[in-house]
Amino acid sequence: MAHFEALPELSRTPPVSGYHFRELNLNFAVQTTNVSEMAESAKERALTQKRVLENKTLEKIQKLGKQPYPADMYAKQDPGKSGTPCGKIITNVFGLNSNKGHGRRMYRYDVRVSGIPESGGKAADFTGTAGNDRILIEKRDRCREVFTYFRLNEKALLDVVTIYDLQSILFAESALDIKEPHVFRVDCAKLSDKFKNFKFVDMTVTKTGGADSDIIIGSIENELGEDMESNDRSHAQYMDILTGQCAIFDRDNHLSYSASLSYLISPETFGYSMEDLPPIEANHSFLGAGVFKSVHYVEGPKGFGHAHTGLVVEAKKTAFHEMCTAYDKAKCYIRDITNIQNGDIGKLNIAMKGLAFEPNYGEKIRYYEIEEITAVNARQKTITFQDGSQASVYDYFRDTYNVTLEHPDAPLIKHRGKELYFPLEVCIISDNQRVGMQQQVPKSQEQMIKYAAVTPAKRYEQIQSNLKSLDFENNKAMNKWGVSVVSTPLSVTAGRVLSAPKIEFANEKIKPERFNTWSGKKYLIPKNLKTWAFIAFISPIDKLTPDDTSKFVDALIASGQRYGMQIEQPEMAGIFTLHTDYEKIYTEISKLKLKDHYQLVMVVQSKDSKAHAAIKCAERSNEILTQAIEVDTVRGIVQKGKPATLANILNKTNVKLGGLNYSLTMEDPTSARILGEGTLYIGIGASHAVRGDIGPNGGQNGGNGPTSGQVPDTGNGAKNGNGNNDTPSAGSPTAQVKGNPSVVGYAANIGVTHPFEFIGDFIFQEQSRDEKPELIGRIVERCVMEYRVNRKCDVKRIVLYRNGCAEGQFKPILKYEVVFIHAALENVNCDAKVTIIVPNKMHNVRFFEEDPSEGLRNVQPGTIIDTHVVHPTFVEFYLNSHRALQGTARTPRFTVLLNEIGLKTDQLQNITHTLCYGHQIVYSPTSLPTPSYVANCYAERGRMVYTEYMTRSRSMDDEGGLTYGQLEERLSYFSHPTFKNVRINA
Repeated sequence: MAHFEALPELSRTPPVSGYHFRELNLNFAVQTTNVSEMAESAKERALTQKRVLENKTLEKIQKLGKQPYPADMYAKQDPGKSGTPCGKIITNVFGLNSNKGHGRRMYRYDVRVSGIPESGGKAADFTGTAGNDRILIEKRDRCREVFTYFRLNEKALLDVVTIYDLQSILFAESALDIKEPHVFRVDCAKLSDKFKNFKFVDMTVTKTGGADSDIIIGSIENELGEDMESNDRSHAQYMDILTGQCAIFDRDNHLSYSASLSYLISPETFGYSMEDLPPIEANHSFLGAGVFKSVHYVEGPKGFGHAHTGLVVEAKKTAFHEMCTAYDKAKCYIRDITNIQNGDIGKLNIAMKGLAFEPNYGEKIRYYEIEEITAVNARQKTITFQDGSQASVYDYFRDTYNVTLEHPDAPLIKHRGKELYFPLEVCIISDNQRVGMQQQVPKSQEQMIKYAAVTPAKRYEQIQSNLKSLDFENNKAMNKWGVSVVSTPLSVTAGRVLSAPKIEFANEKIKPERFNTWSGKKYLIPKNLKTWAFIAFISPIDKLTPDDTSKFVDALIASGQRYGMQIEQPEMAGIFTLHTDYEKIYTEISKLKLKDHYQLVMVVQSKDSKAHAAIKCAERSNEILTQAIEVDTVRGIVQKGKPATLANILNKTNVKLGGLNYSLTMEDPTSARILGEGTLYIGIGASHAVRGDIGPNGGQNGGNGPTSGQVPDTGNGAKNGNGNNDTPSAGSPTAQVKGNPSVVGYAANIGVTHPFEFIGDFIFQEQSRDEKPELIGRIVERCVMEYRVNRKCDVKRIVLYRNGCAEGQFKPILKYEVVFIHAALENVNCDAKVTIIVPNKMHNVRFFEEDPSEGLRNVQPGTIIDTHVVHPTFVEFYLNSHRALQGTARTPRFTVLLNEIGLKTDQLQNITHTLCYGHQIVYSPTSLPTPSYVANCYAERGRMVYTEYMTRSRSMDDEGGLTYGQLEERLSYFSHPTFKNVRINA
């Protein structure tokens, strides 16, 4: 059976009145807006909200007595020259040739498709957003069928070549012969069973704006300027929809999620084998072969000074939920589904909330959405009927459907709206739903990484297969309008490999070896470990004896001497077996806090994310430094030695204690000066709430999946003119926490021990994916003050790495964040100049180096690419500092937004490359510079600690509710005299 085959007909018996299941799918549940309200789409509402937030930001800027900063990107520089040439590099960027259609006008229209129910009343909007993948696919299927019908039967569309994205955007080659807004209507008797509960379907077509909203093929000047105020992506959006038409309308071969992304229904048709897409048993899922494409503006084959449109085509592997019972799915996440313990319900809701499902009984196929997994079971929950009689859910299914539940003690699914409860075992998880990060388990994550990691040659082959599946040759609109895709991908012949910095240990400086790795020497600044404790929390299946722990400690002490650390014998605090009661972790760590002043508590744990979260939350609440090590790691060292693993543990220990394992020196003197005294490096990253995360009072978040690098609001107190408002801005320290906050992590070279010591913290802010720029000012101000105190000198230069921002965020960063950065510097009488660089790993450009003997391989560590595939007018470069341990390397892209310091191209690239060597724990370069990498780690730590804290407390702390300031005081590290000065999350 193909992965996306429709659900086979299940055995169903007629339902009995009295326990009516309200349908969640489009037939009924989407009847929430009437026709007159449809003009305000979800996109328009989001734009309205964005404008409100922008106006609030402008008000805050005015209170500072300032104006928005010019939204001008830093001017393009010549390519760099440092390094040695590398081999020819092949990319997955294919040229888009529009010479034949250049200058042709495309007319843009807005489309709304709505269903008029048989029963009358509110209409269903098929073009709006969807709460889950199952509804999204059904909406797109309906829009495809309706549009195809009208295109073949309506005179106004019959002889006009059009393209449509299955949502709200339509382009036509000529003005449509209609009066606007024009409503096309079809009787649902002429459509498929997807519309059986509707009488009519309307497609409303309206001209979008004036001539300015139309597209002139090949006219991209307005999208390439340095002024982000006037830049737009309309032409790129048009090209994306145009090149996706075959995938969008070919339902036999593609399952389309957007104009950019689809999945192959029969991957074997395009050269994939079942070995390429194996099942993932750990969480009942399977891999889908994804076809992703996006339009980029690049320099093109002629390089610097030129501009071309390119199409990036990528091969993606994504996990999809199998069509199993919700009971089988739930068993992936907790050990005993019929014996629910503390924390199990929260874990199930994080993993399963929002999934669509269908009952496997009754005569109709109906779809619902999991609102909540409840703690009550089928024996406990009673149903009250209209006549006042009652029955348990267990008895109801036995008497009404002749279904005897096999697992009556399992929890129930609660559906939104009416209080409807479903036993897990009678619910089938619906098809076509992608697995989110929160729905993975450790084993499935391991399997995903393994299966998704393919060699560069194999990945390139799959990219070519995906290119073929897009079927450009049969794209009627492309052929008619003179647009084609160049079959040979863009190549780079001017790539370079940068020289690695020297690694400075206590007694020697060494040069990294092949693949830019190096061996450990005596630490530059070792810290002795004199008073510490050793404790273990293991699962019933783990094997760990007191003799194992003693041998491990002896090995640790002996190895520490080799690196210059003096480690004394610890207090052996015991080995505790945890079943499901993680409260034991808090109890025992609290006892250690009361006993003595330990520098560190080393904690052995099972491979359990819940145990790890409890350890780190107990660390903060007891203000006692911990280092967690897995049981298998301890046993591996005891049984096999594993000196490299032991060294890694010691690297962490020394850094946690405030030591520094090594520093870096650069050979290039002009760049080396920038790494010296007076330069503050700051990295900023973020972690946003996922669906099902626990909020204040145990409430659960309904948001989408996590992202990084997008920074929400904190407020900045009175210093930025925001502290004297009558109503605190959301996210300010005095504002109450509402929903599930975003976590913003930062890291900077503000350590006490050495100028190259990167430490940081995390801050909790209002749940938001829109930047509220005063946060950046708050972080910069804090880092400048800490730098002064710890470094005993002033800041002259600030290099800010602003993680993970898309191009659409460049404008608000420049226009607003720079204002708050300057204001923060003024507040502390600092005249430092600022350079802002945006690292981004979440793009889809891939690089393959040609090798005469190996064929296509990963690019070498240190490879820099700043021509051909980079933006024509932005200062942009791709830097592959790291070695991909498996699969194809994901090369980060760096974009320079602001450069007040005036760093040259080679300086920008060499400094960024050097900073990738500063991780301290692993003795090889990381993919991101250390401030960025560590900032992301702090954001992740904050998310984990917050979730554990709220799961454990599940109550509002004060009568007025928990404020952001209180949350920060309890969970962040800045208020703690020791934690704020060490890299606690090493």
